[in-house]
Amino acid sequence: MTRFDDHQLTAEVIRSFDKTRNPRLKSILTELVTSLHDFVRKTDLSFEEWNYAIDYLTRTGQACTATRQEFILLSDVLGVSMLVDA
Repeated sequence: MTRFDDHQLTAEVIRSFDKTRNPRLKSILTELVTSLHDFVRKTDLSFEEWNYAIDYLTRTGQACTATRQEFILLSDVLGVSMLVDA
């Protein structure tokens, strides 16, 4: 039986971007996966906590309409909009 290696998983996910034609997109996706996987490791995120986060994002998406984009508001609340615009 093969032992699970979380760092190998990260490497495999990143390798899945090898055929990405846009170098900037590939770089962004690689950093996103690396950071997200590191976050899960550092916080020892539980399955229940991850499900809560997914539910939160799902409900945010469901609140969106053609004239109301809740993910922009979430981006503002988390300070991401300011970082991107800085």
